[in-house]
Amino acid sequence: MGDEKITKYLNLLNKYGRLDIESAPLDKPNLLDIATGHGKYAIAAALAGYKVTAFDSRPDRIPSYYKGIQWKIADLKEFCYRGYEVVNCLGIFYHLTLEGQLKLLSDLRDTPLIIMDTHLSTYALRVMPGGYEGSDFEEVLTDPRSSFDDPVAFWHNRKSFLKILKDSGYKIIEEVEQIPNRSFYVLRRL
Repeated sequence: MGDEKITKYLNLLNKYGRLDIESAPLDKPNLLDIATGHGKYAIAAALAGYKVTAFDSRPDRIPSYYKGIQWKIADLKEFCYRGYEVVNCLGIFYHLTLEGQLKLLSDLRDTPLIIMDTHLSTYALRVMPGGYEGSDFEEVLTDPRSSFDDPVAFWHNRKSFLKILKDSGYKIIEEVEQIPNRSFYVLRRL
């Protein structure tokens, strides 16, 4: 992963991550990095002063050489998400089924700030329950960058992605960067 992506991520944290909860700024918010993979975003956040917990379901993906982070091996479908002011949901949402996406958004309902990126479908081949539109994406379960246990993921089109976020209670949805078929968002329930 290039330095440019890390720099952009750190700019997002600097702009949005120093939360003001009950009029008291948090100097070192608790940050959770879901499905951390290579862990570079978690390491960047830790170096920027966040108290970081990062997890992945594949032990061989966790870069445990960096000691300033609480590394965990966990399944995102069973993880307890309470107690974090900031959650990175980077590179995982588009690897989930629609049901998995709805569950994850529900599990994150008490998180003040979520930084999320996702691939978006450019068309709607399927209309799912709830009116969500997009396309199926076949996962290669033996590829460590693919889903841990979902053989088929659901990719929303842009309209459907915004709908699932609004339906899940997010009042503030800010698209902060867009690259072809992939977008970065800051989500808040405030």
